[in-house]
Amino acid sequence: MAKADRTKETIFNAAMKLFGDTGGECLGVSDLAHAANLSRGTIYNNLDDPSVRFDDLTPILARDLEDLICQSFEGIGHPADRIAIIIKTIIKRAHREPVWADFVKRYVLVDTDLQKFWSNVPASEVRRGQSMGLFENVTDDVSSIISVMGGSTLIGMLYVRQGVKGWRDTGTEIAELVLRSLGMDKAGAHKHARIALPDVTNRMFSMVA
Repeated sequence: MAKADRTKETIFNAAMKLFGDTGGECLGVSDLAHAANLSRGTIYNNLDDPSVRFDDLTPILARDLEDLICQSFEGIGHPADRIAIIIKTIIKRAHREPVWADFVKRYVLVDTDLQKFWSNVPASEVRRGQSMGLFENVTDDVSSIISVMGGSTLIGMLYVRQGVKGWRDTGTEIAELVLRSLGMDKAGAHKHARIALPDVTNRMFSMVA
């Protein structure tokens, strides 16, 4: 990653932590510079707008998550595999990137940009599986099943952040539960929930240590 991208990563990570810890709608340059351990000049040099608004940050995070998921789909076509990858990737990220996880936990129920993620890629995979006859419990209105997916994944994030279970077991168990709720038989859900996650680490706003 180029130095400029690493600096932007540091700035956005600091913004995420500040919003996650204290809330608010906008971060000033001084607070952002202090949290990122950077000079005010560095903030000005790396952002078109040196202040960071909450409403500007959440679309970036939603796109980043969607990009990460789509990269993880490479070479994998089965809808059940992809649904398992979505759930397991998010729960793994909650383990590896606690600041990101705490931000999402705080705002996912109230922020439309974070909620829209579930109505895009996950919903399209549910509909694709429905059209292929894989998911018997899915109706034309997938909103209820998407709510189950989102809520179950959020619970998995909480388990991981609280140290109740490891991310691998949690992700696999929740993926299997969701696939069963879609109407997949026990053997199929068990198999697809155990798909291995690809190693996707080349992304701009990762907070992996």
